[in-house]
Amino acid sequence: MSEREQEANGRASVPIAGNHASRDGDGDGNQAYPGNSPAAAVVSPKASFISAAYEPPIRPYDLDAKDKSGPSGLQSILDNDLYKFTMQQAVLEHYPTIVVEYRFKTRSPDRDKFSQEAFKAFKRKVEDMKDVFLTPEEKDWIEKEHSYFRPEYLDYLAKFRFRPHEQVELSYDPATGLIDMVIKGLWIETILYAVPLLHLLSETFFEFMDTDWSYEGQAEAIHAKIRRLVDNDVYFSDFGTRRRRSYRAHEILVREMARIHRSELVKFNRHFSHLSGTSNVHLAMIYGLRPVGTVAHEWTMAISALEKEYGLEHANRAALEKWLETYPQPEFSIALSDTFGTEPFFRDFGMDLATRYRGVRHDSGSAIRFIERVIEHYRSLGIDPSTKTIIFSDALNIDRCIQYKEYCDKYGVDPRFGIGTHLTNDYRALSDPETKSRPLNIVIKLYCVDGTNVIKLSDEPNKYMGDVTAVQRAKEVFGIE
Repeated sequence: MSEREQEANGRASVPIAGNHASRDGDGDGNQAYPGNSPAAAVVSPKASFISAAYEPPIRPYDLDAKDKSGPSGLQSILDNDLYKFTMQQAVLEHYPTIVVEYRFKTRSPDRDKFSQEAFKAFKRKVEDMKDVFLTPEEKDWIEKEHSYFRPEYLDYLAKFRFRPHEQVELSYDPATGLIDMVIKGLWIETILYAVPLLHLLSETFFEFMDTDWSYEGQAEAIHAKIRRLVDNDVYFSDFGTRRRRSYRAHEILVREMARIHRSELVKFNRHFSHLSGTSNVHLAMIYGLRPVGTVAHEWTMAISALEKEYGLEHANRAALEKWLETYPQPEFSIALSDTFGTEPFFRDFGMDLATRYRGVRHDSGSAIRFIERVIEHYRSLGIDPSTKTIIFSDALNIDRCIQYKEYCDKYGVDPRFGIGTHLTNDYRALSDPETKSRPLNIVIKLYCVDGTNVIKLSDEPNKYMGDVTAVQRAKEVFGIE
């Protein structure tokens, strides 16, 4: 048994808010929600709400300290987004022997530069991932609160270990200051790397490269943002793990979410609030919130190479059908629309799938045009759009959330919002508060699956990802100029 494992088996339990909270639902195991449909983010049917006696958990450091103290490195195997675990379970069921390759990309190479010292610090954090594993306490919490995770998957996850020395290739170019990453191995094993690698890289950048910022005033700023969302009747979740400034920055957000969530429960004497939860499973556990999520582009990208009888042209349909085989529950039925662009998606999203899926997620292109196109599509199938949900997750800020909600309200569509960087990495320069301390613009996407190069097109050409030849072929298949 490793030193870390011995420590975990003997450590005191982390205080978990909400373990004794009410679980009143809508009669079929899902939590009750206002509006036309259940909350659009994936939620655990058994996830606890914060109890009326909620107090913020005791933490090993001061979240309100004026300095930049706080944890560094990967804090838990659950310090990741929920959809990585739900996809990993689906991969275990359907594709446990498939080999894949992921590649890193910065969309702002002129700004996202690192020093040699920063690269070495990042490399150490990646190497330390080998010591992170699912603790008995974490496994117990998942088993009690999240019944969609099956025993065979949790047994697999309990034995899982990161092997970065075998699976992650890091490189650094001192001439440009740019870092590169390639992740290779079994899909079932490498699927958990992307989100931690991205947030560890972001954390390192703001430890070594951009240090002209402060936590001072962040809790108040986040509180004001959340209050504005609530006051405008916007239902939202935290989707900000990947590009957060730091673990502490993320925890400041989740703590404020938990406080306001609890105040709504008490004020209105009800079992739901405007806060659907957080995508970060670890922080959801600590603060008694729901872990939430949908599905990532990589699922459809991989299916395009694995379910060859559908061909690239109908990979959306194959991915949507395969997902329902693992997750027939309605709370998991949100369809991601833009892996190869919206129009190819709608061509595959016929009556059967449009009926079985509760709604769709917008992640690129014009949100207003997307709302109109969704309504048009549902109506063409004879489906009432007011019975469906749209999740928005593309470059959101408070103003956009309010704007899109008002537009959806005109048509009676149920809008939900997964807000990322605007909540976990929205800072100002300490030396000039009028200047933003800009977050990194970084991604890690699948590049190759089972020997086939895969691509992501989206509705924005600057978000295309993949081998140039494969991208061009896909554009021809889908009739994209």
